[in-house]
Amino acid sequence: RERERERERGGEGAMSISEADLREIIQLLDRNGDGVVHEHEFKDVYLQVFPHISEHEFQQVWSSLDENRDGELSLEELARHYGYDLVDLTDEGMTDEKILELLEVQSKLAEMQRDAELKRNPPKTAETTNRRNSRGLGYGPSLVTEAERKAAGVTTIKMTSVIRAELHLDENASFLDACEFKDAEKIDSMLESTTLDVRIEDEKGEMPLHKLARGGLLRQTRSLLSITPKLHDDLNWQDKQGKTPLMLAAEYNHPEIVNELLDLGADAMMESSNGGTALHLAVATKSEAAIIAMLSHSKVDRTHLVDVPDRNGRTPLHIAAFSENENMTRVLIDHGAHPLTDAYGNTPAKLAGKAGRRNSKDMLDALEKLTVR
Repeated sequence: RERERERERGGEGAMSISEADLREIIQLLDRNGDGVVHEHEFKDVYLQVFPHISEHEFQQVWSSLDENRDGELSLEELARHYGYDLVDLTDEGMTDEKILELLEVQSKLAEMQRDAELKRNPPKTAETTNRRNSRGLGYGPSLVTEAERKAAGVTTIKMTSVIRAELHLDENASFLDACEFKDAEKIDSMLESTTLDVRIEDEKGEMPLHKLARGGLLRQTRSLLSITPKLHDDLNWQDKQGKTPLMLAAEYNHPEIVNELLDLGADAMMESSNGGTALHLAVATKSEAAIIAMLSHSKVDRTHLVDVPDRNGRTPLHIAAFSENENMTRVLIDHGAHPLTDAYGNTPAKLAGKAGRRNSKDMLDALEKLTVR
């Protein structure tokens, strides 16, 4: 296999994850410095990397990690869970998903360590930023405060989790529910109501437009956009993860909705709470059609969009480097993406090597040589 031949040649990036990486992760997970990684220490980091998983889902992960049920995570348990062989020092048992997950955990730990260091030794002057969110300028995990949400005239509705057949919702809550579950017939009917308030959100900060964009309901999306009283605000409204309707349409690969939102003025440069754009999300989910739709749209500043870094300094090209779909890497390069370095000193080519993506790595190596010239 390609990765085995790479190892035999001793090529750069032959191993996706090394023993040193695993030891560093264990060391950083030990937040209180007692020499032991407890469940709560791992959970604190894991839920920051994967904020949407439930308590039950986390417990399944922890149960798989904590093999001897002592409430502690050892180096050996971490290695076995992710498929790394500590005896032969090989990553042959690691899937691409496991590689990416572990690298994301490692990145989050490094970020938390930097944040802690900044708190201990704050800089004399803070750097200015021109990153965009719902409020224009600003940056951080909580992009819109509750007060700002209320001031914008958006009503928050707490949605119940009981069986839908038992629900007795008012009109607005019922509309949110219909959008959540892609009930196209009900949505069409409710959009004809003169009393319906479409400027509502659930406890996750998602408006009906978010849900329709994610669900791929193009006709209903158009109908909703035609009656919303504050079109520009709603096009770029961020949920509590900082995601806009455009981001969700891109993430779930709905190119027609991507085009519709961009036509009406959705901002492709908006960033979520982790600093990623709609393009980052589309690349992460291998949503090729949405990627091409964004990069081909006349209102998108593609020369800047392709090089926007997230909070880890990673551009869409870094993320594409992990993927087995080398065509995504080629599309980004063809649209002007540059081989920048992330916050940990990784170029896209280096990450492609770590993930065993030989074809992508060859392309990226060639791009780096051209850039140097």
